[in-house]
Amino acid sequence: MLPLRPGGKLPLTAHGCLDATRDAGMVRAWWGRWPTANVGLATGQGLLVVDVDPRHGGTEALVALPELPATREALTGGGGRHLFFRGEARCSAGLLGPGLDIRGAGGYVVAPPSIHPTGARYRWHPDRGLRHPVADAPAWLLDLLRPRVRPAPPPRFEPTPDLARRVERARRYLAARPPAVSGSGGHVATFLAARAVVVGFDLGPETAWPLLCEFNERCEPPWNPRELRHKLDSAARDAKAERGFLLRRGRAP
Repeated sequence: MLPLRPGGKLPLTAHGCLDATRDAGMVRAWWGRWPTANVGLATGQGLLVVDVDPRHGGTEALVALPELPATREALTGGGGRHLFFRGEARCSAGLLGPGLDIRGAGGYVVAPPSIHPTGARYRWHPDRGLRHPVADAPAWLLDLLRPRVRPAPPPRFEPTPDLARRVERARRYLAARPPAVSGSGGHVATFLAARAVVVGFDLGPETAWPLLCEFNERCEPPWNPRELRHKLDSAARDAKAERGFLLRRGRAP
């Protein structure tokens, strides 16, 4: 549970839904401070909510899906529905259809007796309220919500087939870079050097490691192995840079 702005949906706590708690003392303290706060319920950790918004086609989209089991349900102040299920899922919007959002890991929903910005009150469904059990999410629903692994796009460059040639080009590239100097952008300079080797020249971390160690010998002062390895591993996970971007003709020696 967490407190939300009165008549709104934004958290009042500093870290949003990360501050949600089951601690009764903390809950009493929050509502002692904000007695008119709306109520937020954090999702995730085995709880997911199907948020049905009829204004955007949610009712029709829900009918088009296989039938869901009866479960605990809240009626929102905006005319929608919150269907509570046991299961793990990420937050998503429109994945099941227009007007159907999922609140899962890292999310939250506004709960009764909160007040909607329109002035209407959230309430539990008269037949499927707090006393109604939360049903297990059906397997077909969890399957639809499961993240899909997308195949990596083909590279936009023609990689040098000879690994030794790529290693030598990376070594010359690093030798031409100025050393990283502590207090003068040294962190960024070392990260960019690591990214150039492992991503720019498309070398694996183990192949890139001795090259980065050579660069590190010129840094002022040199990084310790643990810090240097951390920068290399971070650079290898960088999804913003295109793999092999320094292998294009004219981009590097």
